[in-house]
Amino acid sequence: MKKLKIIFLSLIFSISNIYSQTYENKIYDSEISTVLIYKFGSELSLPIINLNADEKIILSFDNLNPKQQTRKYQYTIIHCNSQWQASDLMFSEYIEGFEENDIEQYKSSFSTFCKYVNYQLTLPNQYIKFLISGNYIIKIYQDYDTENVVLTKRFFVTENLVSLTAKVKKTSDPLYIATSHEVDFSIDITNYKIKSPAEDIQVIVSQNNRTDNCKYLKPRFISSNTLDYNYDKENVFEAGNEFHFFDGKELKFISEKVYNVQYEEPFYHLYLVQNIIRRHNAFISTEDINGKRLIKNNNAINSAIESDYCVVHFTLKRDFPLDNEVYIIGEFCDWNCNETNKMTYNYDTQQYEANIFLKQGYYNYIYVTKNKDKISTEEIEGNFYQTENEYIIYVYHHDINANYQRLIATKIVSN
Repeated sequence: MKKLKIIFLSLIFSISNIYSQTYENKIYDSEISTVLIYKFGSELSLPIINLNADEKIILSFDNLNPKQQTRKYQYTIIHCNSQWQASDLMFSEYIEGFEENDIEQYKSSFSTFCKYVNYQLTLPNQYIKFLISGNYIIKIYQDYDTENVVLTKRFFVTENLVSLTAKVKKTSDPLYIATSHEVDFSIDITNYKIKSPAEDIQVIVSQNNRTDNCKYLKPRFISSNTLDYNYDKENVFEAGNEFHFFDGKELKFISEKVYNVQYEEPFYHLYLVQNIIRRHNAFISTEDINGKRLIKNNNAINSAIESDYCVVHFTLKRDFPLDNEVYIIGEFCDWNCNETNKMTYNYDTQQYEANIFLKQGYYNYIYVTKNKDKISTEEIEGNFYQTENEYIIYVYHHDINANYQRLIATKIVSN
C-alpha cells in the first residue's frame, strides 16, 4: 500500500512538472547552430508580430553535419503565459490549423569548408494561423517524435489595445545615478475595459532582449484611466557599456577588429583584437546593434547557405584572474552563460581566452561576470548612464473569462 502511494505521488509530481515547465530559447541537439528568429523584413528585428496583420516571423537554423544529411524536422506551436509556461488552452483555441507540421524549406550549404543544412520556417503559413495574442514557443523535434526535441524558441504575437508613453533616463537614486537607467512609463487604458487593472495587468521590461534581468511590474498607482509605472528602484537597470563588435563578413581579408584571418584545416580562424577592462576608463560613445548579430558573407548571393563557420578567438587582457567566472554574451548565445562562451584564464599570456565556433557575419558582444545566478557587467565593462540600450515593454492582461494572458501592447524605447 505504501509503495502504491509513493508511485501515485511520484506520478502527480511528474505531471505537475510537465505543466509547470518553463520554456526557454534553448538548443537540445549539438548538431544545431545559429538559431535565428525575427520579424520578416529585418534580421535585426525582434520576433514580435501583430495579431491579424500581414506580418511574418522567420525562424532559421543550421544542422552541422559533414555529410550534409537532411534531417526530418517537425514543429508545433505552444501558447504560454507571461512566465513562459504553457497556457491552459487547447491547441484549437489559439491556432487555426494543424498541430504537427513538417519543416519543408531547407538547403545545403554551398562553397563552404564547414558543411551544413540550413532550415527555414515562416509563420503564420498555410498550416498555421494565430487566433489570439500572447507569448508563443515554437518547438522543433525530429522524426515525428515529440520527445526528441532539438530546439525551442520564443516569439510574441501582440495586439494594440492600450497605448504606452515611455522614456529612459538616469535613475533618480543618487547611489546609481551615474551607472543605471530608469525606465518610466504609463499605460492609457481609456479604450480598453479592464475590470481590476491592479490585479489583472502585468508588465515585463526587458533590456536588449535579455531574459536574466527582466523587471516584473505592477502599477505604482492608478489615476483615472492611466496606470503609472514611474518607480525609483523597481524599474532600474545596470546601464552597462557600449558593445564590442567584430566584422567577420569577409574571411579572405582582415576586417574591423580582426587582426588576423587564417585557414587552419578544417576551418577558418578569426583572431580578434585584444579587449581590455573598461570599468575605470572614460566612457566612449560608439554605435552598436545592442548585442545582436547579422549573418552575412560579403561575397555571397545567399548568406544563409554561403556563409562559412569559423573559430573566433577572443582575448581579454587581465594581469590576474577575477574571483568570479567570466563569460562573453550576446544574442549569439541567447544571453546565456554556459561552457561554450565561458572564458579561461591563461597565466602565461595574462589574459582571458575563449574560442567560439560562429557563423560568418557581424557580431556584437560584451564581457560579464557571473556570481551564482547574478550576471553583471560591472567588474569588466563598468556601468555608464550614457550607454545606449534598447528596452522592450510587454503589457499582459489576464482576462479571467478568456482563461489566458493576452499581450495587449508592446513598446520599444531607447535612451
